[in-house]
Amino acid sequence: MRKNDCVILRVREDLSAKSNLAPLKAQIAELVRKDILRISLAFTESSYFHTHTIAILVQCIEIVHEKGGALGIINPNEEILDVLNTISLDKLVRIYATEDAAVADTAVVN
Repeated sequence: MRKNDCVILRVREDLSAKSNLAPLKAQIAELVRKDILRISLAFTESSYFHTHTIAILVQCIEIVHEKGGALGIINPNEEILDVLNTISLDKLVRIYATEDAAVADTAVVN
């Protein structure tokens, strides 16, 4: 979904150790190639970030940051928030309580 130059990507599957996030990375790279630099992700309530998930997320952050953009996560569950805080990724992504908050944040792009 795109609103006010912000794209929200909803990951509808529950993330697990077997999740393939390569298509998500490719989609983010394509958005950045089109100069869409405000991207936020919404995960399911049951998702959890495993090592592979974190590695792909870091690559996505790098793709977006290289062009001066920002990546956000909308309403992460407690487990995802704990992982982000523990490995300090909360300093590299914006955390939003709602999709409206993500769309309203015009200060996302550096």
